[in-house]
Amino acid sequence: MSAIRHLLWYTFLFGAALHATGQSTWRADGLLRTWPVQQAMERTINRPQGGVISALDTRDLARTLRAGHPDLPVFADSAVTRLVEGYGQEHREHLRVMLGVFATYEPFLEAQVRAAGLPEEVKYLPLALSGMNPLAASPSGGAGPWRLTRSVAVRYGLVVNNGIDERYDIRSSTFAAMNHARDLQQQYPTLELALIAFACGPANLTRARQRSGGATGMQALHPHMDLPEQDILPTWMAMMYLAEEASTLGIRPFIPGSAEPVDTVRTTRAWRLAGIEEALGIPAAQLRWLNPVICGTHVPAYHALLLPEGGRARFEAMTDSLISHEAAEREQVATLTTGSDEVQRLPDGREATYHRVRPGDQLGRIASRYGVGLSELKAWNQLKNDHIEVGELLTVYVTTGVRERTEGTAGEDDRDVATKQGTKDPTFAWYTVKRGDSLYSIAKRHSGVNADDLMRLNNIGPNIKAGQRIKIPK
Repeated sequence: MSAIRHLLWYTFLFGAALHATGQSTWRADGLLRTWPVQQAMERTINRPQGGVISALDTRDLARTLRAGHPDLPVFADSAVTRLVEGYGQEHREHLRVMLGVFATYEPFLEAQVRAAGLPEEVKYLPLALSGMNPLAASPSGGAGPWRLTRSVAVRYGLVVNNGIDERYDIRSSTFAAMNHARDLQQQYPTLELALIAFACGPANLTRARQRSGGATGMQALHPHMDLPEQDILPTWMAMMYLAEEASTLGIRPFIPGSAEPVDTVRTTRAWRLAGIEEALGIPAAQLRWLNPVICGTHVPAYHALLLPEGGRARFEAMTDSLISHEAAEREQVATLTTGSDEVQRLPDGREATYHRVRPGDQLGRIASRYGVGLSELKAWNQLKNDHIEVGELLTVYVTTGVRERTEGTAGEDDRDVATKQGTKDPTFAWYTVKRGDSLYSIAKRHSGVNADDLMRLNNIGPNIKAGQRIKIPK
């Protein structure tokens, strides 16, 4: 079987199994797309464990969990049983990959959990939170192996901005997660409540307790969690059991392999990632895996960039070419002035319009609505994956006809982002953000306006990007 067919076989097998059971596939999809897993699949000469997989006997599941973890409030209700059966049977090949990646990081995780004074079983939690994918981004906005929220990450010293997100670095995020867990133990009267808050979030725990009438245990609370976190605690129990019983159950971890040798490059200027990929012939997935904390389109100045072994010499030899290439690309997006409005235009004539993400929106459907490619939409908005947040403003480049049609038929919820040619509002004016702008600098140019006013009026945070249209109070 060829390497490509082998990889497709894996992907089809995992995806079909997950879809058949109606469970979320985002953990599986993300893990399978990571560079080391893909490379390991292409290198292996053996097909996944085939043959008939015997049904798991889960009758003693609760007793086995309690016997192995007497000091932890473990449980094994019907949700845990379904997950054990699903991952142990239909999802077995996916589980093998998860356990293989976990084996790579287990010594580090175990040491940090022990140093934090937490139960050893906490080391299995990333299996439930992210599928052991350091690059995971959850549907609810968490990121990295511990699914840390932005606020928690920043509180414990991680850098999270438009260019760098240290939640994706497994070591940095683990240190922050352990500090967070230690603090939660001081805030809650029992270890069980502290662990629930750590896994699912303190606010989510509060809401679940209200919905459940004041319950305090994992088993009673998990059905009342918000939907994106509802499966975390049962999955933690299932992964704990499967990881420890894998040998007995005949589940052999699929280990991607050791880390590849790398070179380090540190420069005094920012570099465009796509230009480095193209010039050096490095696959985007490989560069992303080697540099997980870079979440924008550029390598920030003075940041240590990791390249495959030999990449540093090639990078230094091609520095002048990279600079010339980036200068040419900066000229590709021109500004078209139409009356008092400014519209961003691509060299092919397509013009920028803006889409505010609504509940139920999916990136693929948005791309289809505007007649653009999904990869284009992600590139224009510097998206690492298909995850988008309600309220997020997306830039879309379309033909003039499509822009006028979509903006002309916008509903009331779209009025704040649509370009309304010829329409004036007595309370505000439109402004198109230019390269180098900040909310502070924009507010400074308008009398009686400050950055907080702009954030409230536009329902945005402090981060803005070139081409974005915002309201300026009159």
